[in-house]
Amino acid sequence: MLELFREGVISSGRSAELLGISKDAFLDLLGERGIPYLDQTYEEILQDARVAAAARPQGRPGATRRRTIPT
Repeated sequence: MLELFREGVISSGRSAELLGISKDAFLDLLGERGIPYLDQTYEEILQDARVAAAARPQGRPGATRRRTIPT
């Protein structure tokens, strides 16, 4: 299962299901074996975060706003 996951043939959820363990336990197993869960570089993850932030609607209800603390 680990090799199939590493090759992108099956998902982590499906791998866990086939092994009869939880997804959290599967992620722990990946860590124990030194297999990365994400195959993106740090720069790719940052770029994805930038794209997601740019796509987020501004001023929507429930959005977190930065507040300044008076000094």
